[in-house]
Amino acid sequence: MIDKSFIEKIEDMSGITVHNVDGVDYSNKPLHEIKKPATPDPKLLNLHTLSGIIDYVKNKLDDENKYTVQIDDYNLVSVYGVFEPQYGRRREYVRANFIDFNYKFNSFLPQDMFVISLLSQFIETKELKNVIEYTGNVEDGAKVHTEDDGHSQSTAVKTGIVSLDKKILPNPVNLKPRRTFPEIEQPESQFVLRMQPGAQFALFEASGGFWRVECIHAIKDYLKEQLKDSDCVIIA
Repeated sequence: MIDKSFIEKIEDMSGITVHNVDGVDYSNKPLHEIKKPATPDPKLLNLHTLSGIIDYVKNKLDDENKYTVQIDDYNLVSVYGVFEPQYGRRREYVRANFIDFNYKFNSFLPQDMFVISLLSQFIETKELKNVIEYTGNVEDGAKVHTEDDGHSQSTAVKTGIVSLDKKILPNPVNLKPRRTFPEIEQPESQFVLRMQPGAQFALFEASGGFWRVECIHAIKDYLKEQLKDSDCVIIA
């Protein structure tokens, strides 16, 4: 008697045959796709401006048929190639990351550092000038008197050698921190200004983070205008 396993081994060694039954093709063996090895991803290009993203897409540096530009956040934009279904991936070619802004909100700073931070990391506006004037003239020590009703804060500020004058700064204040790429208009946000003994000041965010959404839409609008003649998709 012939061993069953011997017969099965012979069948495995035979070629693939296809049988048609009632118009449907059937194979005598299961078939598996033989995929070509995936080519390695290119080295990611790290940029820090939107101008770099625009130059890359316009020049088609990696010969892609169509790029996808994804605005990940207010400070991050990525460029991908076409979707490769056989490997279930999109290749990421470029990433622009704005990393210059490092102002610490919700933290008290000494008077001089607070003013320097405002001058170096905020767009100059009328309200910024008012905040700088207010915080730059507060007299340190026991002579400082603060009144805070939750909406506005008043302190005694020095206007002469002897006399003191009361200045009131309404809260919240509208300011424009340099928080996103320099190519777009910096969004304006509301902040609450507070002081503590020792002439230390802090800005507390009062906009609920809506400025992030404004940044993302502003970046998208800017890139759509700059890349309107390029074959790419911009998503946010």
